[in-house]
Amino acid sequence: MHYGLKLIGVFMNILLKSLFFVSFTFSICAAEVDQFTARSIPLEDGSDMINQRANEFLGQALTNLNSEGKCSSDHASEKKLYKELQKYFENHISGELVKEMLYTDKYPKMVLPIEKSIYRNWTKKNGFLLANRIGKNNPYAIYPEVRIGDVRVGVDKLEHFYGMGVRHFRELYFHNLSLTSILKMDYFIERNVLGGQFIETGVMSYGDIAANINGIRFWNSMLQMKIFWDHSTILVLTCFLRIISGKLIQKRK
Repeated sequence: MHYGLKLIGVFMNILLKSLFFVSFTFSICAAEVDQFTARSIPLEDGSDMINQRANEFLGQALTNLNSEGKCSSDHASEKKLYKELQKYFENHISGELVKEMLYTDKYPKMVLPIEKSIYRNWTKKNGFLLANRIGKNNPYAIYPEVRIGDVRVGVDKLEHFYGMGVRHFRELYFHNLSLTSILKMDYFIERNVLGGQFIETGVMSYGDIAANINGIRFWNSMLQMKIFWDHSTILVLTCFLRIISGKLIQKRK
């Protein structure tokens, strides 16, 4: 009996360490946004610049793909398209657009250090990744804000929109998962892996989940090969791209 309890204790210790490692690995670059402290300070609308750059990246992706040979509408060609687009539309690690917005001064943005943000008194009990020495010395622990039209958003929402959006799109389109199961999984990840626990940032963001789900619409609108929602409740946009004579052509910007 004593040996059995000891064995259970060892197993639980390993399990907890494993969960901590997985959570820490996923969230080591986790960041949050402060949309309260500087909300009254004017911020230039960057939507034209962002849209122009996005179209340039989209054009570059199409040039790369068309130079490799004939394109078709089969799943293999579609997967190749989405993989190429991810070079430009992804997260802060691999997506050129988000990396430019985060690490360069090409776009107007509002940048706040932790010590001047609403997280300035954050303790390790509130959220370890924002309160520890590494977080406080990380200039990107608080993501900058950009203004798109009349809306101010954190750059982190764009990487959710592109990065998590494409993952969920694949789950829906290629693997036939239900939207309900994806929402449940999204909630679990946001709550337990990407911020919601004190060992991460300690911030549970429903805005991140909303960006993830709307990212599905963005990726699906590239070719608009499938309708995931009822037309009466979700606006279905005209596709961005068409395949004409074996070439990918940008239909709209």
